[in-house]
Amino acid sequence: LSGLVGVLVGHPFDTLKTRAQMGWAQGGSAVLQTTLKEQGLAGLYRGVFFPLMSAGWTTALTFSLYQTARNGLRGKVWPYAEAFVAGVLGGLIPSTLVCPGLLLKVQLQSERGQKSTGVIGLLKKFFTTHGVRRSLVTMYATAFPISFVTDTIGRGFYFACYDICKTHLRDSEGRLTLPSRIAAASLSGIAAWTSIYPLDTLRSKRFSLPLFSGPSSGAGGGQGFEGLWSLARRIYSEGGAKAFFRGYGVTITRAAPVAGCILTTYDLTYEALVQHRVFKGPVMPL
Repeated sequence: LSGLVGVLVGHPFDTLKTRAQMGWAQGGSAVLQTTLKEQGLAGLYRGVFFPLMSAGWTTALTFSLYQTARNGLRGKVWPYAEAFVAGVLGGLIPSTLVCPGLLLKVQLQSERGQKSTGVIGLLKKFFTTHGVRRSLVTMYATAFPISFVTDTIGRGFYFACYDICKTHLRDSEGRLTLPSRIAAASLSGIAAWTSIYPLDTLRSKRFSLPLFSGPSSGAGGGQGFEGLWSLARRIYSEGGAKAFFRGYGVTITRAAPVAGCILTTYDLTYEALVQHRVFKGPVMPL
């Protein structure tokens, strides 16, 4: 439930972020104007299919793995390090499973014009031109390394910051009010995105490039493979360090409400299930 809420709230912001990283225009408002002019409101939801289909189970898996790791680490390390390590472990399997879908999402978000290829159309194009096996292997080999690093580090900061904020925002009786809970979640989303944003820019740029070399290379065709280090150097040469932070303002605007929705929804759902004895657990999750 919390994952679906997060996608519906955050995907338009994610599209603007990705297109700012691609250099569609300078600034989030300019990217929004360009998107609405070329594609209308529907353009903000390009590539939403895979996140919408995967958000529920990936979010549930992430939180389940996090809580399991947290319980196993409890009392063995410094509490905030405990939250960070458990967050990293919670992101391992989900990032491995969803990274090809994220690549497809970025490819669709990078399309210009009114007509969208769509997930099925994009996969059909790859499979027909390059074969199913080669396409799947190439997608995974391209998406996995950068996604694995980005997502695990990001999850670590996400949960550790949430733990820290909730600790310091409790009242004198140890209670956490709903506004405080939302504030803690929002701050954790901002902190997590800030910690990985240059890596995310590199990921978005890499995912938007053609997957195959040659004239029939798929989206954008005709270019050869470019490694991550070479791509990072090119981004830096074109715009310096600030080039890695294009779309950052849009991302922060997105991070606060999305994290506020996801973590708060999870907390409240968890507590309701515990109170109704659906399963046993501490009254305060995480």
